[in-house]
Amino acid sequence: MELSRKPETEGGEPYSRLPLSTMLAEAARPYLTATVNLTYDFRPVGEALGSPEPVLTRSPEFLRAVGTLIQNAT
Repeated sequence: MELSRKPETEGGEPYSRLPLSTMLAEAARPYLTATVNLTYDFRPVGEALGSPEPVLTRSPEFLRAVGTLIQNAT
């Protein structure tokens, strides 16, 4: 009864919010081979020193867009 009055807005996925590095790794996975490797650097610079890694809401649009960029770069 409570669920019908207050439906879940997150969709219930266990990994709906993920660190940016995890999202990039997921988007790149189909394009990584023995000769293709992805390297990224998330060290903060300037005023952002000491800031935590960004956490994003997982979305198919983001994964597709980043995957397309990686695919075009390979």
